[in-house]
Amino acid sequence: NGLKIINSSLEFKNTTFLGKLNFSCCQFRSDIDFWICALTKDAVFERSLFYGNVQFRRVDFQTYSIFRGSQFCKDADFEGSTFVSGPNFSCVGFASDAKFNNAEFKDFADFNWSIFNKVISFEHAKINSMNLDAKYKDNSKITLKDSNFRNLKVPWKLIKNRLIYSTEISSSEMLIDKLTYLNLIKNFNEIGWFDDADSCYFEYKKLLKKKDI
Repeated sequence: NGLKIINSSLEFKNTTFLGKLNFSCCQFRSDIDFWICALTKDAVFERSLFYGNVQFRRVDFQTYSIFRGSQFCKDADFEGSTFVSGPNFSCVGFASDAKFNNAEFKDFADFNWSIFNKVISFEHAKINSMNLDAKYKDNSKITLKDSNFRNLKVPWKLIKNRLIYSTEISSSEMLIDKLTYLNLIKNFNEIGWFDDADSCYFEYKKLLKKKDI
Protein backbone atom coordinates (compact mmCIF):
# COMPACT_ATOMS: atom_id res chain seq x y z
CA ASN A 1 0.00 0.00 0.00
CA GLY A 2 3.05 2.32 -0.15
CA LEU A 3 3.95 4.88 -2.79
CA LYS A 4 4.52 3.38 -6.24
CA ILE A 5 6.57 5.24 -8.88
CA ILE A 6 5.90 4.50 -12.55
CA ASN A 7 8.50 6.09 -14.80
CA SER A 8 7.47 4.73 -18.19
CA SER A 9 4.47 5.89 -20.19
CA LEU A 10 1.34 3.74 -20.28
CA GLU A 11 -0.59 3.18 -23.50
CA PHE A 12 -3.60 0.93 -23.95
CA LYS A 13 -5.77 0.95 -27.08
CA ASN A 14 -8.84 -1.14 -27.85
CA THR A 15 -8.28 -3.11 -24.64
CA THR A 16 -10.77 -4.79 -22.30
CA PHE A 17 -9.72 -5.09 -18.66
CA LEU A 18 -11.50 -7.97 -16.93
CA GLY A 19 -10.09 -7.39 -13.45
CA LYS A 20 -9.90 -4.48 -11.03
CA LEU A 21 -7.34 -1.77 -11.75
CA ASN A 22 -5.60 -0.49 -8.63
CA PHE A 23 -3.23 2.41 -9.22
CA SER A 24 -3.79 4.13 -5.89
CA CYS A 25 -0.89 6.07 -4.33
CA CYS A 26 1.09 6.13 -7.58
CA GLN A 27 3.36 8.70 -9.16
CA PHE A 28 3.05 8.60 -12.94
CA ARG A 29 6.14 10.33 -14.30
CA SER A 30 5.13 10.06 -17.98
CA ASP A 31 1.99 10.28 -20.13
CA ILE A 32 -0.96 7.92 -19.77
CA ASP A 33 -3.18 6.97 -22.68
CA PHE A 34 -6.26 4.75 -22.44
CA TRP A 35 -8.13 4.89 -25.76
CA ILE A 36 -11.30 2.96 -26.62
CA CYS A 37 -10.93 0.69 -23.58
CA ALA A 38 -13.48 -1.13 -21.45
CA LEU A 39 -12.89 -1.31 -17.70
CA THR A 40 -15.28 -3.99 -16.47
CA LYS A 41 -14.30 -3.76 -12.78
CA ASP A 42 -13.42 -0.89 -10.46
CA ALA A 43 -10.70 1.51 -11.59
CA VAL A 44 -8.89 3.04 -8.62
CA PHE A 45 -6.45 5.92 -9.12
CA GLU A 46 -6.90 7.38 -5.64
CA ARG A 47 -4.31 9.78 -4.13
CA SER A 48 -2.07 9.56 -7.18
CA LEU A 49 0.09 12.15 -8.92
CA PHE A 50 0.05 12.50 -12.71
CA TYR A 51 3.03 14.44 -14.03
CA GLY A 52 2.31 13.97 -17.75
CA ASN A 53 -0.71 14.32 -19.98
CA VAL A 54 -3.55 11.96 -19.07
CA GLN A 55 -5.99 10.61 -21.63
CA PHE A 56 -8.95 8.35 -20.95
CA ARG A 57 -10.67 8.96 -24.28
CA ARG A 58 -13.72 6.90 -25.23
CA VAL A 59 -13.24 4.68 -22.20
CA ASP A 60 -16.15 2.65 -20.85
CA PHE A 61 -15.97 2.76 -17.04
CA GLN A 62 -18.47 -0.02 -16.35
CA THR A 63 -18.27 0.13 -12.54
CA TYR A 64 -16.73 2.59 -10.10
CA SER A 65 -13.91 4.93 -11.07
CA ILE A 66 -12.10 6.58 -8.16
CA PHE A 67 -9.67 9.48 -8.60
CA ARG A 68 -10.29 10.99 -5.17
CA GLY A 69 -7.40 13.08 -3.83
CA SER A 70 -5.29 12.83 -6.98
CA GLN A 71 -3.39 15.62 -8.75
CA PHE A 72 -3.21 16.23 -12.50
CA CYS A 73 -0.23 18.42 -13.41
CA LYS A 74 -1.10 18.65 -17.12
CA ASP A 75 -4.25 18.16 -19.21
CA ALA A 76 -6.71 15.49 -18.07
CA ASP A 77 -8.79 14.35 -21.05
CA PHE A 78 -11.83 12.10 -20.58
CA GLU A 79 -13.50 13.00 -23.87
CA GLY A 80 -16.18 10.59 -25.06
CA SER A 81 -15.95 8.35 -22.01
CA THR A 82 -18.91 6.72 -20.28
CA PHE A 83 -19.20 6.51 -16.49
CA VAL A 84 -21.82 3.88 -15.66
CA SER A 85 -21.43 4.10 -11.89
CA GLY A 86 -20.66 7.28 -9.99
CA PRO A 87 -17.11 8.52 -10.64
CA ASN A 88 -15.36 10.08 -7.67
CA PHE A 89 -13.26 13.15 -8.52
CA SER A 90 -13.58 14.74 -5.08
CA CYS A 91 -10.58 16.64 -3.71
CA VAL A 92 -8.79 16.38 -7.06
CA GLY A 93 -6.41 19.09 -8.24
CA PHE A 94 -6.55 19.99 -11.95
CA ALA A 95 -3.53 22.21 -12.67
CA SER A 96 -4.37 22.41 -16.37
CA ASP A 97 -7.47 21.77 -18.50
CA ALA A 98 -10.01 19.11 -17.50
CA LYS A 99 -11.87 17.84 -20.57
CA PHE A 100 -15.10 15.88 -20.35
CA ASN A 101 -16.51 16.78 -23.76
CA ASN A 102 -18.98 14.21 -25.14
CA ALA A 103 -18.74 12.23 -21.91
CA GLU A 104 -21.75 10.54 -20.33
CA PHE A 105 -22.32 10.40 -16.57
CA LYS A 106 -25.09 7.89 -15.92
CA ASP A 107 -24.87 8.09 -12.13
CA PHE A 108 -23.86 10.70 -9.56
CA ALA A 109 -20.47 12.28 -10.31
CA ASP A 110 -18.66 13.92 -7.43
CA PHE A 111 -16.26 16.85 -7.94
CA ASN A 112 -16.78 18.25 -4.45
CA TRP A 113 -13.74 20.14 -3.07
CA SER A 114 -11.79 19.71 -6.28
CA ILE A 115 -9.62 22.57 -7.56
CA PHE A 116 -9.84 23.89 -11.12
CA ASN A 117 -7.03 26.14 -12.30
CA LYS A 118 -7.87 26.46 -15.99
CA VAL A 119 -10.77 25.25 -18.16
CA ILE A 120 -13.18 22.48 -17.27
CA SER A 121 -15.28 21.59 -20.29
CA PHE A 122 -18.44 19.53 -20.58
CA GLU A 123 -19.37 20.37 -24.16
CA HIS A 124 -21.94 17.92 -25.58
CA ALA A 125 -21.82 15.94 -22.31
CA LYS A 126 -24.73 14.03 -20.76
CA ILE A 127 -24.97 14.57 -17.01
CA ASN A 128 -27.56 12.78 -14.89
CA SER A 129 -26.39 14.04 -11.50
CA MET A 130 -23.25 15.94 -10.49
CA ASN A 131 -21.73 17.93 -7.65
CA LEU A 132 -19.51 20.72 -9.04
CA ASP A 133 -19.25 22.64 -5.77
CA ALA A 134 -15.49 23.00 -6.12
CA LYS A 135 -12.79 25.65 -5.85
CA TYR A 136 -12.41 27.70 -9.01
CA LYS A 137 -9.13 29.60 -9.19
CA ASP A 138 -8.75 33.07 -10.75
CA ASN A 139 -8.02 31.86 -14.30
CA SER A 140 -10.52 29.02 -14.32
CA LYS A 141 -13.39 28.81 -16.82
CA ILE A 142 -16.24 26.38 -17.44
CA THR A 143 -18.25 25.50 -20.52
CA LEU A 144 -21.46 23.47 -20.68
CA LYS A 145 -22.18 24.20 -24.34
CA ASP A 146 -24.69 21.80 -25.91
CA SER A 147 -24.63 19.60 -22.82
CA ASN A 148 -27.66 17.79 -21.45
CA PHE A 149 -27.67 18.05 -17.67
CA ARG A 150 -29.97 17.63 -14.72
CA ASN A 151 -29.49 17.66 -10.94
CA LEU A 152 -26.33 19.74 -11.38
CA LYS A 153 -25.27 21.16 -8.03
CA VAL A 154 -22.96 24.13 -8.40
CA PRO A 155 -23.67 27.47 -6.73
CA TRP A 156 -24.29 30.15 -9.35
CA LYS A 157 -21.88 32.54 -7.64
CA LEU A 158 -19.02 30.11 -8.33
CA ILE A 159 -19.49 29.99 -12.10
CA LYS A 160 -21.20 33.33 -12.81
CA ASN A 161 -18.08 35.02 -14.17
CA ARG A 162 -16.45 31.84 -15.48
CA LEU A 163 -19.04 30.56 -17.94
CA ILE A 164 -17.67 30.65 -21.49
CA TYR A 165 -19.35 29.88 -24.77
CA SER A 166 -16.85 27.32 -26.01
CA THR A 167 -13.21 26.36 -25.71
CA GLU A 168 -12.96 26.89 -29.47
CA ILE A 169 -14.03 30.54 -29.31
CA SER A 170 -11.73 33.39 -28.37
CA SER A 171 -12.56 34.89 -24.98
CA SER A 172 -12.55 38.32 -26.63
CA GLU A 173 -15.65 37.42 -28.63
CA MET A 174 -18.88 38.40 -26.91
CA LEU A 175 -20.88 35.22 -27.45
CA ILE A 176 -23.55 34.07 -25.03
CA ASP A 177 -24.49 30.43 -24.59
CA LYS A 178 -28.20 31.15 -24.46
CA LEU A 179 -29.30 27.53 -24.13
CA THR A 180 -26.93 26.84 -21.24
CA TYR A 181 -28.24 29.81 -19.29
CA LEU A 182 -31.82 28.66 -19.79
CA ASN A 183 -30.94 25.10 -18.80
CA LEU A 184 -29.13 26.32 -15.69
CA ILE A 185 -32.17 28.35 -14.65
CA LYS A 186 -34.37 25.29 -15.13
CA ASN A 187 -31.89 23.10 -13.25
CA PHE A 188 -31.69 25.46 -10.28
CA ASN A 189 -35.47 25.60 -10.03
CA GLU A 190 -35.80 21.82 -10.21
CA ILE A 191 -33.34 21.24 -7.35
CA GLY A 192 -34.95 23.96 -5.26
CA TRP A 193 -32.14 26.52 -5.51
CA PHE A 194 -34.50 29.38 -6.29
CA ASP A 195 -32.12 32.20 -5.36
CA ASP A 196 -29.52 30.78 -7.76
CA ALA A 197 -32.18 30.50 -10.47
CA ASP A 198 -33.15 34.14 -9.99
CA SER A 199 -29.54 35.33 -9.99
CA CYS A 200 -28.76 33.33 -13.12
CA TYR A 201 -31.82 34.74 -14.87
CA PHE A 202 -30.87 38.29 -13.88
CA GLU A 203 -27.37 37.85 -15.29
CA TYR A 204 -28.76 36.31 -18.46
CA LYS A 205 -31.09 39.26 -19.07
CA LYS A 206 -28.25 41.69 -18.37
CA LEU A 207 -26.03 40.00 -20.95
CA LEU A 208 -28.81 40.06 -23.53
CA LYS A 209 -28.98 43.82 -23.21
CA LYS A 210 -25.26 44.07 -23.92
CA LYS A 211 -25.30 41.81 -26.93
CA ASP A 212 -27.95 41.36 -29.60
CA ILE A 213 -28.28 37.59 -30.04
